[in-house]
Amino acid sequence: MKLQNKIAVVTGGAQGIGAAIATCFAQEGATVAIADLNTDGALERELTQRGCKALTVRMDVASENSVNDAFAEIERRCGPVDILVNNAGIGTPVKSIVDTTPEEWDRTLRINLTGSLMCTRAVLRSMIPRRTGNILNISSNVGKRGVPLRSAYVASKWGLEGLTQTAALELAQYGIRCNALLPGNVDTPHLAEVVQMHADAEGMSFDAFTGMLKSLSPMNRYVELEEIGKVALFLVSQDSSAMTGQLVNVSAGWIMH
Repeated sequence: MKLQNKIAVVTGGAQGIGAAIATCFAQEGATVAIADLNTDGALERELTQRGCKALTVRMDVASENSVNDAFAEIERRCGPVDILVNNAGIGTPVKSIVDTTPEEWDRTLRINLTGSLMCTRAVLRSMIPRRTGNILNISSNVGKRGVPLRSAYVASKWGLEGLTQTAALELAQYGIRCNALLPGNVDTPHLAEVVQMHADAEGMSFDAFTGMLKSLSPMNRYVELEEIGKVALFLVSQDSSAMTGQLVNVSAGWIMH
């Protein structure tokens, strides 16, 4: 039980990568707040049926009021937060730079980057006085390389990695660590949607584009959700106690720097 008695918040935690991380943390003893626009409670029920501790809290990371209200509710119900995972994000639009509107650009950065900043600010109000805490930002393999038709998404992830390392430098004096996990292509319904948009834009079939993506990895495959959860657990546990400001690739070998 590496996270026994810890309070963890996972934004965008109701599905996909967020749900995998929330599940892994709950199984290691954490009380996990699933912070999401989706509040159907399905993951909370699944985890509590397994004997884990979880709660569902509505959070719109694009709204500062929603972020602050959600953290206030979590602290009221559970106590001060020990671990924050900034996972909530969007992958669209899939458009060339000349076709991407300022409104689409702003929305992507508001959710993927500014949302992480606002959640970090909210949780630091209790972490700094206690001089303890752990922040994990979920970036992307495209945080280390450009990708055609994804300018807004790529820029948001490069920015998130800059935020990660700046936070690590500012917060080390308080005993707070901040790292980023950079997934490659993870087998989720969201990836399937993005792949279809890429395939349509580039005049390829879904299967052909999928095969091309997998071939970019020396392992010739997608990353599995559980593999992301296990690395996330390592980065927020004492197993990685000497690590902060690190950008950790989990890309099946696609990115090696």
